[in-house]
Amino acid sequence: MSRPVPASSSSPTTILARWPTANSQTAIALLVRRLTGNGVNGTNSSRRAIQIRPFRLPNGSNNSGKLTGEKRKEGGRNLFVVRALSEREHMAVFVEDPTAPSRSAWKGKEKMAIDGEAPGETIFEHTKPPHTRWSCCTLGGATQSSPLATLFDAFLQRVLLGGGPSSNSPNVGAWIPRSTAVSIEGWSCLFGATGGTAGDWEIKVGQVSIKGGAAGGTTRGILIEATYLPVPYLPVGSTFVKDYVTTLLPPQAITAGEISWTSLDDERCFEAGLLEAPDPETGYYKEWEWTESHSALAYVQMFQKEGLL
Repeated sequence: MSRPVPASSSSPTTILARWPTANSQTAIALLVRRLTGNGVNGTNSSRRAIQIRPFRLPNGSNNSGKLTGEKRKEGGRNLFVVRALSEREHMAVFVEDPTAPSRSAWKGKEKMAIDGEAPGETIFEHTKPPHTRWSCCTLGGATQSSPLATLFDAFLQRVLLGGGPSSNSPNVGAWIPRSTAVSIEGWSCLFGATGGTAGDWEIKVGQVSIKGGAAGGTTRGILIEATYLPVPYLPVGSTFVKDYVTTLLPPQAITAGEISWTSLDDERCFEAGLLEAPDPETGYYKEWEWTESHSALAYVQMFQKEGLL
């Protein structure tokens, strides 16, 4: 028996516009002119830096360094550490295992077992697997002077890389850092503040660069992240935020297809563990508000698609 696809109850108030072919200096200067062209000055401007470090766990090994006894049909697991530093530090870790089931798959089987639609099978055969295709862990709330970053570095070195700072090589089965990382460096600013309000828009702009490897030191255009602040979410299918960002970009770049747009729908958030399963009665996902963890997931999946991670 087929089941209806879970439905969305809202749209996020944040969208990412990626312009990979842009000259970062001239493009960012253009954005500043257009944002302030009507005499609207930004408030609470701050610098921000984001680094995305990819790791991999080779085939046939696990985090304990032992062979699993079965060969994976696809290449190992991928791990992405996203560290965002502005006024406070936020870190997210995403693990992708291409061989693990999706959250939707095991939820669907579990539901069928509960409803008795899987003859001869019990619910115990459809319990949650050790992990699904995407797993997420976040750390946040620290300031730049907090020791959180130091502790996290120790975690990367000892747990992921398999040893302390004196280790010359990782242990067998340890996560192996890939040769390149992605860096985003720029600023964040609020616009449209009146009467003591926070403002209507938060705009984040950054230059995308490659760190390490043969392409290390090269720039890959810019990234714009825009959030509409007055409401936590928008009606389903709303293009309000995208339409606003479109007014900041050169029409010729949009016409030529140089701009790609990224946001997150309910299904992607659910698969990454950032959203609960849809309501079994209504079939709708709960309304949700965009957070830094959603931005981190969007960065990872966007740069994966571009082949930068």
